[in-house]
Amino acid sequence: MLNLAIIAIYLSSPAFA
Repeated sequence: MLNLAIIAIYLSSPAFA
């Protein structure tokens, strides 16, 4: 389930990429 949260944050933070 944590993977979904991580992916959500990753997609929500374009600057994170």
